[in-house]
Amino acid sequence: MTLGRHLVVSLVALATAGVVAGCGGGGDKTGEVMRATFTGDGCRYQGDTTPAPGLFTIEVRNESSERAHFVLIELPAGTTLNEIESWLEEARQRHERLSGAVTLVEPHATSELPGNASTGRFAVLCHAASCLVSDPSYGPPGRNVRAVPCPEIAAAELEVTP
Repeated sequence: MTLGRHLVVSLVALATAGVVAGCGGGGDKTGEVMRATFTGDGCRYQGDTTPAPGLFTIEVRNESSERAHFVLIELPAGTTLNEIESWLEEARQRHERLSGAVTLVEPHATSELPGNASTGRFAVLCHAASCLVSDPSYGPPGRNVRAVPCPEIAAAELEVTP
């Protein structure tokens, strides 16, 4: 090989290495796990809060000793994550049908919550699968337990933008 050819091959190799290095690192969120975890007394989220449009998956972990629901729901216009719990309660009282992705996870298990959006703001929520309360009007002491809707625990707000 001539000196000129070595120089061209070296420059091509350096340029290729620079492009590869520029593509893989800081700010690239590809492969970052999106995860919601229910502990029985709370729900936490870690990972990307600005997923790209299209399909995405949130890993959901139930670290409690009871079954848990994980929900991905679009936030209504003008509603913040801090207001979602009261908004959901008002919607239930109006008997509104709510739509979103829901996954039921057994105690101490892991599953997936699918998402598919082109744009919008979404809330990741979790709650125990059943809440039992003591209600004196429901029966005699010791037998006056009834199931009620469990309060939603807001874990995170996701924003999908093109």
